Amino acid sequence: MQSPITTGTIFQNRYRIIKTLGQGSFGRTYLIEDQRRLNELCILKELILTTISASSWQKARDLFCREAEVLHQIKHTQLPQLREQFEQDQRLFFVNEYIEGKTYRTLLDKRQANSSVFTQTEAIHLMKSLLPVLAYIHGKGIIHQDISPENIVLRDSDQLPVLIDFGLVKKLASRLQYPITTSCNAYIGKLGYSPREQIQMGKVYPSSDLYSLAMTAIVLLTGKEPPELFDEQKLTYNWQDLVTLNPKFSQLLNRMLSYHQCERYQNVVELAEIIEVVEEISIINMNISEIQSSVTNRKPNRVRLNPLARDNTVIPASLTSILNTPLILGAFGATIVVLSGLSSWALVHSIRTQKNNQPISDKPLQTSSLPSISKSFTPTPIIVKQPPIEKKFKRLIFNSSNTAKDNGSITLNQLIRYTFQGQTGQQITVMLAQESGVHFNFLAPNDQLIENTSENSSFYQGILPVDGEYKIDVTTSLQVDESDYSLYVGIEAITQPVTNDTSTDIS
Repeated sequence: MQSPITTGTIFQNRYRIIKTLGQGSFGRTYLIEDQRRLNELCILKELILTTISASSWQKARDLFCREAEVLHQIKHTQLPQLREQFEQDQRLFFVNEYIEGKTYRTLLDKRQANSSVFTQTEAIHLMKSLLPVLAYIHGKGIIHQDISPENIVLRDSDQLPVLIDFGLVKKLASRLQYPITTSCNAYIGKLGYSPREQIQMGKVYPSSDLYSLAMTAIVLLTGKEPPELFDEQKLTYNWQDLVTLNPKFSQLLNRMLSYHQCERYQNVVELAEIIEVVEEISIINMNISEIQSSVTNRKPNRVRLNPLARDNTVIPASLTSILNTPLILGAFGATIVVLSGLSSWALVHSIRTQKNNQPISDKPLQTSSLPSISKSFTPTPIIVKQPPIEKKFKRLIFNSSNTAKDNGSITLNQLIRYTFQGQTGQQITVMLAQESGVHFNFLAPNDQLIENTSENSSFYQGILPVDGEYKIDVTTSLQVDESDYSLYVGIEAITQPVTNDTSTDIS
């Protein structure tokens, strides 16, 4: 095995080694600066070769160039761009874009130092932010194979997660190290983060990446590594007692972690639809909890009652003594009863006499008149006028990676229409992120919903059926007055997935 490259070494009269970042069984990683681009920082990956005979070197070069062509096709804003590949002194190198930021492993370590971990909201946000990336690479027939907290960087410039260190490079390195076998002796991925079929059989599917994404989320939520959570008897992960989550979110993670590949979500589209519902439920529950908390913590208004006024009248002692005599008190009570009876009889007799002496009038009894109601009366309907829909129009501008993104704010009774030119056979991914109560309708050039889509979607992936101008109408639900949103659109021509030639013999 060749020795590491010393600091200060310059390759291609351009790249200067600053320091070694890491070394594994498949290669080494260096931080370098590009002297032709104002000393811009880059990442240099060296693939380690075990045999350097003339014939094996030539076959290694051919395989290296073929895999580099695949990596050059990967162009996404949340993936580091491959700048170039080269060989020097019988060494093979990749030059990648450097992502300024911290890995989620570093962020978790910092949280745990303060006795905290990631929240459910943060975990859902991370997963939703990575779904467009996975949809992009899976659409090209590429599986990342190595998703973990170490391989996700929170970029400083826009606070978006970036996937680094494709397993494809490690797979290439393993094939260069084990040229005689058609399959590598070492698995690609990380123990605990990669599913059974990937580690034991070397088979990968889109659901394999979703498995790794779920395990990454659980590690961030619990602060525990997969071996600490694994139950060897039941072959399951015991993690739910360590963190309180929405039950729907727990079910989603457990399904992503299913032991059998066929029991998981099979693709990003399937997962995106479910996680959207889970997030809405979580927001509702969080709002209810906040309301309950505010009601519980509110102090009740206290009413101060004035004490009853006391009668300070003094009863003379002589009167008190008389009332305390039983005979006097009885005579006094009897006198009151007799007088009351006489008064009542006199009052009733007077009323009867007055009624008998009053003359009866011949005029009919007058009553207050009431308005008559016509049988044909129809109440006038009250018409509530809805404010007119305010329309805004925006043109999607795609970058060199054929992706477009727009962050905005939308209010009730507002429609924001995004337009772009599409061609038959192009694959497209449309996704709303960082939103609450915002959805879109994807319209074909004939202004009808594109086939296989439903109204008020938040994610779509498919093939454009015809040439023409397509429209994405973004609106809010009736329960939302205003919301921020982030729209992502990726478009590309259909290409056949590049398959690895596992039968190549390097000897």
